[in-house]
Amino acid sequence: MKRLFAFAAVLAAGIAQADGSPLAGTSWQLHAIQSMDDAQGTTKVAEPSHFTLEFGRDGRAALRLDCNRGSGDYKVAPAGDGSSGSLTFGPVATTRALCPPPHLDQRVARDLAHVRSYLLKDGKLYLSLMADGGIYEWAPQQAEAAAADNERVVKPVQFAKGKSSAVIRDRIVGYHYIDYQVRAGAGQRMTLSLKGSNGANYFNLLPPGSEGPAMVQGELLDNRFD
Repeated sequence: MKRLFAFAAVLAAGIAQADGSPLAGTSWQLHAIQSMDDAQGTTKVAEPSHFTLEFGRDGRAALRLDCNRGSGDYKVAPAGDGSSGSLTFGPVATTRALCPPPHLDQRVARDLAHVRSYLLKDGKLYLSLMADGGIYEWAPQQAEAAAADNERVVKPVQFAKGKSSAVIRDRIVGYHYIDYQVRAGAGQRMTLSLKGSNGANYFNLLPPGSEGPAMVQGELLDNRFD
């Protein structure tokens, strides 16, 4: 029996039906995190395009969290004209690569569980956390950027006849994913390693096309998996 795996290389995102809400079908990128603690103040996001939130019409949300991806259910109950209302997210499954500092991906993923309401104002989206935990400020994501962000490159790994190993040389600029698909027999041992030029290279071992939690993550031990 053959199994198909993919490993993604990352270089250093009453409840109304989702499709009837003003959020369904919209895409956003994170600009700032406002803390209610004066000591923390407002955290500006240096690369807003690295943190994106897309509300699907099927009640699913897709996220880019810096070098990771995530997805989960959302439920929205608009109030009045729909410019505000309650909003909650279900458990968010994410890949688990170790992104470069300041590791905002971990904070955003954690805080999504505490979102309780939304506000659409002056073209921006504000998500408020429970117990005055803070406010996330999002701006619309341009259609071109959203399309590019969601594009995944899939490359099957080909082994030469009689060979059981292969070396893949590729070039990735910025934060992008390439899915290298490998077929392996049940019980067959697999060894993966990844090397790069900038010191921020990670792989996840996933089912093909998955954006859920990695079965194995290669962020330690010189990015090697046996």
